[in-house]
Amino acid sequence: MRTKASVSTIVLICTMWISAICQNEYFSNNVSWGLNKGISEPFYMNYHKVGYVVGGDTVINQILYKVLYEDGISILDDQVSPWDPPGSVGYYNESQYHNQEPIGFYRSVGKKIYRYNTDSMSEFLLYDFDVNIGDTMDVDAGMFYGNVIVYDIDSMMIGGEWRKVIYASQDNGPLLTDLFVEGIGNLVSGLDGWAVPNVSGILYDLICYSYNGYHYLISINDGDILDPSDFPCEYTVGIHEQNRPITYDVYPNPTHDELRISHLASHIGEELTFTDITGKIIHREKSINP
Repeated sequence: MRTKASVSTIVLICTMWISAICQNEYFSNNVSWGLNKGISEPFYMNYHKVGYVVGGDTVINQILYKVLYEDGISILDDQVSPWDPPGSVGYYNESQYHNQEPIGFYRSVGKKIYRYNTDSMSEFLLYDFDVNIGDTMDVDAGMFYGNVIVYDIDSMMIGGEWRKVIYASQDNGPLLTDLFVEGIGNLVSGLDGWAVPNVSGILYDLICYSYNGYHYLISINDGDILDPSDFPCEYTVGIHEQNRPITYDVYPNPTHDELRISHLASHIGEELTFTDITGKIIHREKSINP
């Protein structure tokens, strides 16, 4: 009796763990989004050419999320305007950029993508790609001014998998592009950038996507939508990259008291960073020989 109970418990735990992993298929297989984001004015541009990369897992309210970070290049381009005094000199500066804080906590379930909002301490739906022609597409209201209506659907192979290509328009305003691709998002705003014209000079421009060893350039104007590329969707300048998978285990996660870390032998000398669920760094410590 005791043996049977133990076996049942193990099976239940494994089933729950496999389910949690499968819920994040859009954020697996070395996925990254590359985009320009920042401020764009007629004579001044300050933007980051970044790649959204998956940096690990976190558990919030017993739900598994993928943690995304930014790696890339910071670009400042200050041009001389016609109103500047004669002899004014513009300048251009490019430097490495790395966001040490998580940019967000994401998960996917079926054909839906969610993001956890650290301000409201709750999650919200970014995209629901499970739509048909004529449906109102469920999307984050912060990126769109009105209802988004699907008027056509196609499909294409991405990273060895078939994905939906969705054509949709707003009922009360223009979109920067009417193209949405399952698992990627709007082909201008990406996961959660601006998808509608704005007068504030805020720039979001999705330029590439990588998944499962396949790399693509976004080309919404030439009919191919995504052009195969030989280069990964990442922009780094002298940034140390983590080339091998993280193999240690952290438990319990989350925790309010004691935290245990195992299998650190292959990470001796590396710095461990601990954050709370809002992404705030609460402790840093180097791994040493026990």
